[in-house]
Formats: sequence, C-alpha cells, structure tokens
Amino acid sequence: MDLTEGKTEEILMKINAYKQLLCQTDYKTLKYVDGALGEEEYSEIKSKRAAYRSNINRLEEELEKELEKLREAQSI
Repeated sequence: MDLTEGKTEEILMKINAYKQLLCQTDYKTLKYVDGALGEEEYSEIKSKRAAYRSNINRLEEELEKELEKLREAQSI
C-alpha cells in the first residue's frame, strides 16, 4: 500500500465516522420534524449535523483528488 492508498483509506474512515454521527442524531431529527422536540432543544443538534455534512463534503472532494492520483499512477 502506498501513501495515496493509505490516504484514501484514512479519508474513507473519516467519512464513515461522520456518517455514523449523522445516524446517531437521526432519531432526534425525526422527533424535531414530528414536533416532539422544540427548536431550542434541536438547535445544537442541527448545528452539529450541518458541520458533519460540511466535513463529509470536504472529505469527499479530498477523496476524489486522491482517487485521481491513484488512477494517474495506475495508468503510468
């Protein structure tokens, strides 16, 4: 495994960790949508979920760059 492959695996692990954090807050999100959780109670969760999604998006962009490096290296 070279550095690019290792970096790719690391990025995938981070993406999966953030997705797991999103899953862990799905129940409270559904409670909020159903009206069982108030805006004040949900605001911190909402902010955290937005940060998780932002991190996932950033990591997915980084992953695509690393995958492009792998494709280029394999074509040489």
